[in-house]
Amino acid sequence: MSSAILAAVIFIVFIVGFGGLALFLIYPGKLSFWKLALKLPEEAISFMESDPAWVFAHESKKPPGYVGPFFLPVPSIGQTIKLYADPDRMEESEERFLEQYRNAIPSKGFPYPSFFALAYPVAAMLSMAEFTAPVVIVLGYGFANLGYLLLAAGLVAGQFRAFSLEGRIPTIIAAVVVWVAGVVLSNAA
Repeated sequence: MSSAILAAVIFIVFIVGFGGLALFLIYPGKLSFWKLALKLPEEAISFMESDPAWVFAHESKKPPGYVGPFFLPVPSIGQTIKLYADPDRMEESEERFLEQYRNAIPSKGFPYPSFFALAYPVAAMLSMAEFTAPVVIVLGYGFANLGYLLLAAGLVAGQFRAFSLEGRIPTIIAAVVVWVAGVVLSNAA
């Protein structure tokens, strides 16, 4: 197996595996709940105030038996709210909120354009099959090209939904981070 094919397989496994792990670690509870709460922060705060599964923490310590802290930016008051949740009741509360506000934001569907655009860095790595470069260099080349792809998506579309990047700034930041990782990998060998 050539180093380009091996690098492409490692790249795909990394993107799928790391993306899933990052979402699992960063977003306790349901990702759909937190995405909706970020889009409707006033409604989320109102809902959480009336639900005993959530406790707001102004300057207090973590209540015993609760998980968190969770942070919810609320632009209307210019603050980020810090709260904790009862782990036994949190999932049920999230489901009720999702059910109540499910139709408030239209569904966007699967991100086909950005998903298919991921073929670009894979194709870039596979184009190196005719060279005898180590796997690390080919992998770095792929990540650098992913950085270029994210930069173009951030500047043109302002998002890259395959990675849940729904703003121009987060997409451009991700582009820079991925590009730097690619350059470091490319120069590691």
